[in-house]
Amino acid sequence: MRKVRRFAVGIVFLAGVVAASVAPAAAIPIDLHGVNWRAARLPGEVCGLHHAVRLHGGKVHVSSRLEIDAGWHRVVYGDLDGDGRDEAALSVACSNGGGTADSVLSYAVVVFHATMRSSVPIGILRPRHRPPHQLPTLLQVQVDPGRVVGREAFYGSNDGTCCPSGRARTVWTYRHGTFRLASSRITKRPG
Repeated sequence: MRKVRRFAVGIVFLAGVVAASVAPAAAIPIDLHGVNWRAARLPGEVCGLHHAVRLHGGKVHVSSRLEIDAGWHRVVYGDLDGDGRDEAALSVACSNGGGTADSVLSYAVVVFHATMRSSVPIGILRPRHRPPHQLPTLLQVQVDPGRVVGREAFYGSNDGTCCPSGRARTVWTYRHGTFRLASSRITKRPG
């Protein structure tokens, strides 16, 4: 009887080892915290293009009149869709390449989700407040479960290029793979 028990236990143990070594590993998406965002692939729509672009050192010169720059704000992470893994929000500036605030054409935030192999853009968020004939509005975001909260800094006619004095708060909700504008309100008029 003892020999049978030892043999049975050995088989169970051996079968467990064999099963563990044969069973496929669970498919786990990449960790967006480890992505080199200075070499990210961006949707061209962020700056009005019809094709994707790849950053090199955080920038890409598309033409003599268009430069795309990312990474001047830290990448923001948060579990947007509630799956237990963070999404990432990357700030992007489209400019004429002049290197000053006057050369910026627009600002946006590209939100990424992780797949098994790469980061995939799931939305482009743009500031909602920009008075006519003023410089583009800056946008910083916070990623929360089910929503992205944006803090906008926009220019008034008396503001220098260093210092937009207007402020707004914009909220986008995220459901079923889609962003929807939930609210946007000015919290401080420009001086």
